[in-house]
Amino acid sequence: MRRIHWGVFIGLFFSSVVLAANNQTIQPSLNLNQIKMIKGGEALGDDLYFDISILKANQPTQYLRVPKYPLYWPSTELASLKSVPLWSESLKNGQKIILIISLIDQDAKPMNPDDVIGVIRVELHNEHGHLQARWSMPNQKEGPIVSSTGSVQKFELSNNAYGHYEVLLSLDK
Repeated sequence: MRRIHWGVFIGLFFSSVVLAANNQTIQPSLNLNQIKMIKGGEALGDDLYFDISILKANQPTQYLRVPKYPLYWPSTELASLKSVPLWSESLKNGQKIILIISLIDQDAKPMNPDDVIGVIRVELHNEHGHLQARWSMPNQKEGPIVSSTGSVQKFELSNNAYGHYEVLLSLDK
């Protein structure tokens, strides 16, 4: 009888280990490390925010704005921004998420709509507890200016009429 109890105990232990291995959820977070103005778009300065679209399979698109409306970052105060969390969410094993990150200049509505300065796309995939990321810049006429150092990705976002900015993003697991 004692052997049966030990057998059941060992069986439950190993089955929980196998289930835990298959359920490797990770919690990636996207952070703004730095943003630097290369050329402003408006004479009085730009009022910036990030619009983030979150695309998941078989689910409606979710939207985030950082900072939340009605707040924005004046282009004259960008040097004070350090390590700003933009997005974080848990990813189950095998799950994919696409983030469309747009840098936008806020203008007075309704007569003057907001201006898109540039767009970054990152595709995230949880492969057995390991985060896979693929970065790109859609809708670029010229080749994107992208570089990376360690986990930091550097992008130059520019729309000739609306400014030119250097953005450093990191993806932490």
